[in-house]
Amino acid sequence: MEADVDPRVKPWEDGARGELCGKYSDVRRELCERAAAE
Repeated sequence: MEADVDPRVKPWEDGARGELCGKYSDVRRELCERAAAE
C-alpha cells in the first residue's frame, strides 16, 4: 500500500498502522504489520 514509506521509520510508528498494530506485542505486531502491508 505505502511503498514510499521512509525505511528509517519503524512500521508501528507510522500513522494509522501504528494505531492498529502498536497495541500488540512484538511478535503479534509483526504479523499485524505483514497483514497491513498486503
